[in-house]
Amino acid sequence: MRKRLPTIILIVVGIALLVLFYKYGIMANNATIKDLKDKHAAYTDSVNTARTVAERLDEMKMRVRIAELQWEKATEMLPTAKEIPDLLTSITQVGAKSNVSFRLFQPNPMRQEDIYKALPIKVTINSNYHDLGLFLTAIGSLPRIVNVSDLKIIKSSEEDKTIQSDFVATTYVLSEEKARVATQQQRARRRP
Repeated sequence: MRKRLPTIILIVVGIALLVLFYKYGIMANNATIKDLKDKHAAYTDSVNTARTVAERLDEMKMRVRIAELQWEKATEMLPTAKEIPDLLTSITQVGAKSNVSFRLFQPNPMRQEDIYKALPIKVTINSNYHDLGLFLTAIGSLPRIVNVSDLKIIKSSEEDKTIQSDFVATTYVLSEEKARVATQQQRARRRP
């Protein structure tokens, strides 16, 4: 039995060392290991998201460029306040070419919208149906945006014209200050 005693003590000490190592070495680090695994998973997700964004970067740049071109085109279609008299002259010239006679052409006060102002114009014309159609088509073909709304057609009191048409022609004016701010914000978003 004396020969076995050192072996038993060695086994007991070994088991005690293993228990202590497990309790103070492995168990104490389990929380740290779990935190590190969670951080690793979060970083992996972040890297994967960044890779996805990087893969779509060219597509996003193209979409931004398309949006910029659309913005430029839209601002070209919106006259500035200085161009309104020319636009109103264009509308009356279109009316003359379409063989309509103006009874009322009354610009109303501008209404502020988002980055533009709406300029409603009350219009009353006398014409026949065909000339009214030509006139409305010509207004729609102007290089500037002009919307026709509230169209009412009644019998004309003039002998050579068959109908009288009342409507509101609304054109839009670019609010230069708000457009400048919007453009600056758009440029700021593009900067890295």
